[in-house]
Amino acid sequence: MGVPVVGLRGERFLSRQGESILMNAGLGDWIATDRDEYAALAARMSADVAALAALRAGLRASCGARL
Repeated sequence: MGVPVVGLRGERFLSRQGESILMNAGLGDWIATDRDEYAALAARMSADVAALAALRAGLRASCGARL
């Protein structure tokens, strides 16, 4: 299990599905509401290497605990 991708809230099925997956994984802060926010969010999330490593290390356990 790797690091999640940033999602972009939208009106179509696939964007709503991506939003749902991120929300259910406890990663609602990875969802942008528009394209500008998407770019800024992706840059911010990718720049914090320590946070990405911590997320990667605990993501499987976190998602498993939600099931």
